[in-house]
Amino acid sequence: MPTLSMHLPAPLYKKVRAAARRTKQKPSQFARQAIEHELRRVPPAVTMRALAGTASLVPNYDPVAPVIPLEDWGQ
Repeated sequence: MPTLSMHLPAPLYKKVRAAARRTKQKPSQFARQAIEHELRRVPPAVTMRALAGTASLVPNYDPVAPVIPLEDWGQ
């Protein structure tokens, strides 16, 4: 079976681990079922169509740049 590796922020991992414990599963099993459920609920093509063009709404958008420019932090 192919393997997918992902990095989760600590708070999200704690939620996944707790939910997995409640259902008596390993975190990876719980995550796989959650992903399968979500893909059945909202197919990726629907999500991609919904997001199409959103990055072009703001000219010169840089996803890496801070929301507040560094020079404005002291104000």
